[in-house]
Amino acid sequence: ANSFSGSVPSQLGQLSAMNARFFLYSNSFTGLLPSQMGQLSTLTSRFSINSNSFSGSLPSQLGQLTSMNGNFEIHSNAFSGLLPSQLGLLLLTTDTITYTDNSFCGDLPSQVTALSSQTSDWVTTTGTYIGTPCCVAIPSTFTCSPTPSPTSPTQVPTVSTYDPSALPTPTPTSLPTIVPSLNPTPLPTFVPTAHCESGTYFDGAVCVDCAIGRYSSFDEPPYPTSCSLCPTGQYNTASGSTSCSSCATGKISSDDRSYCQDCEAGEYNYNNTACMECEYGKYAPQALTDSCLTCEAGFHTNAATKATTCSSCGAGTFSNASTLNCSYCEPGTYSSSGA
Repeated sequence: ANSFSGSVPSQLGQLSAMNARFFLYSNSFTGLLPSQMGQLSTLTSRFSINSNSFSGSLPSQLGQLTSMNGNFEIHSNAFSGLLPSQLGLLLLTTDTITYTDNSFCGDLPSQVTALSSQTSDWVTTTGTYIGTPCCVAIPSTFTCSPTPSPTSPTQVPTVSTYDPSALPTPTPTSLPTIVPSLNPTPLPTFVPTAHCESGTYFDGAVCVDCAIGRYSSFDEPPYPTSCSLCPTGQYNTASGSTSCSSCATGKISSDDRSYCQDCEAGEYNYNNTACMECEYGKYAPQALTDSCLTCEAGFHTNAATKATTCSSCGAGTFSNASTLNCSYCEPGTYSSSGA
């Protein structure tokens, strides 16, 4: 428990990456609740600001907390006025919704009432003025519209002498034009965001399994819009994977990470991440690990890179170590094979 007091800083709305719980309950906060609280749209488990002294209207932006599926607790404050109809967008909330012990008034929006059938703990009207017009419940804050005075009847002129032919022809009164009442625009139907499991990604409409060689490990929003390619040296062989496996020692993963493969002769496996060609003066009769073999003096590779053999120099020729070709002996000198 804490004893914080004063107004809640609007900057708390910048905690938009929070995805579990937001607690301010059982303090002494006063004043208006910042509308920026509606930016905490990734919260899922609990939004609890109960047992404080918040006042004024409840921000309609709280209807943006559409990922909430746990407790939404507003009770025991000093909020007043109508409950925003936007709170009816909290369609995933199935545990607790409480608005009690506030000064809410007026009719309960039908969108909010509809949530009562899906929550295990729905307490709304206790300790409030819900059902009573705000101007009656809280006349110091809300004013009732005055009742219009009745229109005086049109006076019929008095005719002194009864003479039917002398009576003026009355001009008929035009009937008032009736303006039809416009039906209010209904709130859009809210389609809850899909819940994607690990091994899938969200394509904007549904969750899709990751392809072979790719993976994802997120199971709560914001969900990835694509799967990650397995790291170099790893692979997987099943769609919908949540992780990748390491290749056996001496093998590397294919470009699409769907299988592991050996390096070729004339190459070496570098740290299980890539096949590297043998450098100048080195060779590998089959794929090697970490480096190629050095072609010693008296021998030559006959290939600048990716050499697979190290052959002996013939009689009358010689070489130093790490040599591409053998050289002829100078006049007056000689050599036997392998010099």
